[in-house]
Amino acid sequence: MSTFFAEIVNCPYCGEATERSVAHSINATRSPQYRDAILRGEFQNYTCSKCGQDYLVDRPFIYLDYKTKDWIGVLPLSEEKEWQQWEQAPINAYKFACGANAPAVAQSIGEGMKIRTVFGLIALREKLLCLESGLNDVMLELLKFHLILMPESFVLTEVARPRLIETDNSTLMFMTPIAAEGSELKYEIVSIDRQAYEEVANNQEPWAAFIKELSNGSYVDIGRLIF
Repeated sequence: MSTFFAEIVNCPYCGEATERSVAHSINATRSPQYRDAILRGEFQNYTCSKCGQDYLVDRPFIYLDYKTKDWIGVLPLSEEKEWQQWEQAPINAYKFACGANAPAVAQSIGEGMKIRTVFGLIALREKLLCLESGLNDVMLELLKFHLILMPESFVLTEVARPRLIETDNSTLMFMTPIAAEGSELKYEIVSIDRQAYEEVANNQEPWAAFIKELSNGSYVDIGRLIF
C-alpha cells in the first residue's frame, strides 16, 4: 500500500507553514493514480494559501511498482550534491522490505527489482517516462552527454541539465538549458529523433569508461560527473 502522513510544510516563497499530506511510500501497482499524477507533474504540487505560489513538496519517499519491477528512492533535490552518501539508502530499504534481509515470501515478491536513486520529483518523472518508453536509462544519460557536446550552446551545470519530458515512437523531447547573456539560464524544448538514441546505444565502445561510471550504482544520472 501507499503511505502518507500529515506533516507541516513551509512555503519556499513566503515561509507559510501548512499541514500537508506527504508521501513516505508509493505503491504504483496498487495505486496507479499516483504514478499518473507524477507523470502529469501534479504530484505533491500545492498552492500556498498566503502568497498564492505553487510549489512541490520535496521530501524523501520510496516509489515501487511490482508489476514493472521498479524500486526508486526519491530524495530531495537539495541532497543531490551528496549523492555518494545517499545512493545506498534505497538499496538498503529494498533489502529489508523485499530483498536479502526480508522474509522469504517478501523476497519472492521483490525478486528482480531494478533499484534507482533520483533527486527531486522532476528527476522521478523523467525516470518513469524513460522506463515506460522502453529506454535504457544509462543510454539516455549518454545521449544527454552527446547533446551537451553539440555546438548549439547547450550547457551543463549543477542546477541545470537536459531532462526528458515527452516521447513517442519516433521522437524524444528534452527540456534543455541553453547559455544566455550574463549568468542567467534559459530553457528550450529540443526534439531529437529516436534514431539518435539507437545510434548511441549501438555504439557503446568509445564511451565504455563513461558507461561504467554511470552504471556503477543506483544513481544513474550525469550528475555523477558534476557533483
